[in-house]
Amino acid sequence: MDFNALIAYGRRAMSLEVPFYEEAARNESMTRDALNMVIVVAVLNGLGAFIGQLFGLNFLAAFAFLIVQTILSVLLYYVAAYVTQYIGAAMFQGQGTQQQMLRTLGFAHAPQALSVLSFIPCLGGFIALAAGIWYLVCGFFAVRTTHRLTDGQAIITMFVAWLIVAVITAVVLFFVGVIVGVPAALLNMATGQ
Repeated sequence: MDFNALIAYGRRAMSLEVPFYEEAARNESMTRDALNMVIVVAVLNGLGAFIGQLFGLNFLAAFAFLIVQTILSVLLYYVAAYVTQYIGAAMFQGQGTQQQMLRTLGFAHAPQALSVLSFIPCLGGFIALAAGIWYLVCGFFAVRTTHRLTDGQAIITMFVAWLIVAVITAVVLFFVGVIVGVPAALLNMATGQ
């Protein structure tokens, strides 16, 4: 993995350079770099959650946040890319392919690297919020450029896709909570804690 190239790609994506998103959509050799961007950002997000949980002196929860956050971020990247590509193509005859959407949305994740700072008391939440909004703006450029949509069509595509992904995320988190929470509760009952 070439971190210098990844940083350059992230900077260009965060700068909202339309020619960069056009290049990412066309250039198949950037697919691995887009996935690497998502993985690096997911690890940084997980690291921020890990450090935040360590402040609560809960190492097990901190480690669980690191692993779950990283895995879910990568999985949801694929879900979001597939849903967004489908919605854009079905609703507005968007012209982008699935691979193009994976590349452009992968690079659009770059601002979320700032979420590594989410553990900072008082400021961390605002930093994570700003990173999330910046990611949505980058995602807008990615969707609009990849599908060749108008601004309004790109916004509607993103909104509908976001709702679908939010529902999928809620269902997944519910089942993760059940899978992790029920055994933990039973363990606590058995040990009398």
